[in-house]
Amino acid sequence: ATVELQEELGKAKVEVSRWTERVRKQAADVIDKHKHSVAKHQERIKELNQQIKRGEGNVKALQQEKEQEENELRLLQRALDQRHDKENLLPHHINTIRVQVDKQSEQLESRSATIDAKMNACGAAIAEHERTISYYRERLGLDFTRREDDSLRFSFIYITPIYPRLRALSRFYGWWCMAVLSWWSDLSG
Repeated sequence: ATVELQEELGKAKVEVSRWTERVRKQAADVIDKHKHSVAKHQERIKELNQQIKRGEGNVKALQQEKEQEENELRLLQRALDQRHDKENLLPHHINTIRVQVDKQSEQLESRSATIDAKMNACGAAIAEHERTISYYRERLGLDFTRREDDSLRFSFIYITPIYPRLRALSRFYGWWCMAVLSWWSDLSG
């Protein structure tokens, strides 16, 4: 009976070791998938952080400009208050300073509106460029790639080496695209 018990115990140990190995493999697979997922998310977070930093730089520049204008306005307001406190100040002179302060307030509001309009126009221009690039990519098979030297590379993605007759057509489309882009850049200033 002890031999049978030892054989049963040996079989149970083998089954437990197989089960343990399967569980370890499954856990290793889950860990690998998790690591891959974490790496992918970390890369996306890095990209988003870079976009945020660029946006923060733009926002900081605009905020600094706005703060400078507000500081100038405060200085003018203080100057007006100091002059108002003096007893020998004429009412006409006070009104002149108030008019100047009002004009500068209007200029500040106008500049703020102009900055907002420029930011909106920039967003609209980017959207228009993306639509145009999408159009060229879908209709002509023309792909655009920004290079490291900040130049633009054009690639025809629908032309294959199987059809050598299309090379002449690609040269024509290349010339035509360059002419259209030159015309477009002249229009957009």
